Amino acid sequence: IVTNSLNDYPGGTRLGFGTMVATADGVLSTGDVLIDRGTLRLQSSSIIDDAASLVIQGTGDEEVDLEFDGTDIVGALSFDDGATVEAPGSVCGAIGSRAPNQSTFLDGRGFLQVFQEAAVPEPSTLALSLLGLMSMVASPRSRNRRRS
Repeated sequence: IVTNSLNDYPGGTRLGFGTMVATADGVLSTGDVLIDRGTLRLQSSSIIDDAASLVIQGTGDEEVDLEFDGTDIVGALSFDDGATVEAPGSVCGAIGSRAPNQSTFLDGRGFLQVFQEAAVPEPSTLALSLLGLMSMVASPRSRNRRRS
């Protein structure tokens, strides 16, 4: 199956067998991508939605060919049918690639990176930071008053 036009169907995409070639952004809709068996060929680095999960069953009959230069961001990534997921920020690639995390389920020159939200400081950390900033601003003013 070759899919090369925008799809807006609800839900995810499931590959049960065979080969699916995804050639353009948005062809897999915005849902999760599940691979039970077969090969998914990604020919662009933004085919899978950034919030979608890529779940590979993990029996050895599955492969994702990353036929692009660069990195595709995914919401979550599992190589064992969802039992475990790669940590946020993890970069994964094929065996022998430059990726820190390599998998036999991946092939090609591209990379997958698990989305990582920006760190949000704890309220107490934020409050202490503001207090410190206020004291730094107030401190030079009090020194200038004493010199006059």
